[in-house]
Amino acid sequence: RRPPRSTPLYSSAASDVYKRQEEGYDAARHCAISLLAQLKSAVNGDLNKVIKVVKLGGFVNSAPDFTEQPSVINGASDLLVELFGDKGRHARTAVGANLPLGVAVEIDGIFEISATSATPITTDTSGAQLKQSTDGSLFMLLGR
Repeated sequence: RRPPRSTPLYSSAASDVYKRQEEGYDAARHCAISLLAQLKSAVNGDLNKVIKVVKLGGFVNSAPDFTEQPSVINGASDLLVELFGDKGRHARTAVGANLPLGVAVEIDGIFEISATSATPITTDTSGAQLKQSTDGSLFMLLGR
């Protein structure tokens, strides 16, 4: 189930900011679930092929005076650490943006996956791109 389209995550009332921040956290968590679905498809259903989560990019539909984007993107980061443990700890960006279609949050990710168990492709139907490093590891770039 997709979250409903949202207005920017801000308000002048402090209680509304907190409520919107919680909604944003949930939206980021939902984006991470969608990202995981793409990842699972790209690794032929076996998330054990994930060596580590390298980086997440988080974009929050927010007004210029909203400064809690990192707290919103924690929804995605927390889920990945819950799922993968230490392999889920990652570098991250969290920025405010004017996102299309009124979506609240967008997330993209870079994942290191086992080269021995992946089919080398450049792009698949989920939009995943695999890039092979010099040591043979594969890095998967996903966006949702």
